[in-house]
Amino acid sequence: RPCAAIRDCTAALQINTSMVKAYRIRGTAHRRLGHWRKAHSDLTEAQGLKFDQTTAELQRFVAAQVLKLDIAAEKGVQAQTPQVPAKPAPVEKHPEPKEVFKDLDKGQAVVITGLQKAPQLNGKRGVVERKDPRPAAQGRWEVELRMEGGKLEVKSLKRENITTLNKADKAACKAWAQEEKKHRLLRKEKEEREELAQYHKCVDSTMAKLPLSDATRALLRQLHPKEALEIMDKAGDKTVVTNVDEFVSARAKLFLGQSDSDEELSPAGDVFDPEARPSKRPRAQ
Repeated sequence: RPCAAIRDCTAALQINTSMVKAYRIRGTAHRRLGHWRKAHSDLTEAQGLKFDQTTAELQRFVAAQVLKLDIAAEKGVQAQTPQVPAKPAPVEKHPEPKEVFKDLDKGQAVVITGLQKAPQLNGKRGVVERKDPRPAAQGRWEVELRMEGGKLEVKSLKRENITTLNKADKAACKAWAQEEKKHRLLRKEKEEREELAQYHKCVDSTMAKLPLSDATRALLRQLHPKEALEIMDKAGDKTVVTNVDEFVSARAKLFLGQSDSDEELSPAGDVFDPEARPSKRPRAQ
C-alpha cells in the first residue's frame, strides 16, 4: 500500500523533519509508484541524515531513472522548436546526480565506509581534523583514524567515505564513546612503554661512558631508569666524586636499601621490571 505509506510518512515528517525512517519508507513508496523525482528527493534526504548501504543502492537506481526522465524531457523540447539549418549542437552528457554532503567540524566523531582501494580502513573510527588544504585534494578531509594497538594515523579521505554519527542514535554514540575510551587506554600504555624503552637506552648509553664494574652495572639495572640516571648524573661531577665506581655503587645500594655487607645480590642482579610491584625502599636524599 504505497499510497497509505506516503500519507503516513508525510504526517510523521510534519511532526519531526529528522525521521530518517520516514524519508526512506516514503522514498521507497514513491519508487514503487514510479514517482522517480520524489523518490530521489526523499532518499537523498535520508542518506544525508544517516548513511545506509542498502538505501544507497536504491538511490543510485532511482537517480538513473531521473536521468532518463531529464534526457527524454530535453528531447521533447528540442522536437517542438523549429529546426534552423545549423551545425548540430553537441549532446550534453548528464552525469549521475551526486549526493550533497554537509561540511564537517573539527573533532567530529566519524566512521569510515565505502573505500575500494583501502578496504582495511572501512569501519575504522576517527575524529575530523580539518579540510585538506592541498589544492590537489579538493573535497577531501583529514581524519585521525584509530588503529590497532592504540596507534593513530591521519588520512586524507573523500567526504562520501566519511559517515558521521547520528546524535539521535544514542546506542551508536555510546558504543563509539566506549571504543574511544579503550583506544585511549591502549595509546597511554603504548606511550609509557616507549618512554621506558628510551630511558633504558639512555641508561645503557650513560653507563658505557663511565668506568663502572660489572657489579655496579648490575645494581643500576635493578633501579628504575630515572633513579639510575640521577645517580650517574651526580657521578659526573668530578669536583665532588673522586671514585666513580664506588660512588655509584654506594648510591645504588642506598636506593635499593642494601649495605656493603649484603650478600643477597646475585652476580648478575635482577633487571628492573616496570610491571613488578615496587618495594618500599628509602629514597636517597
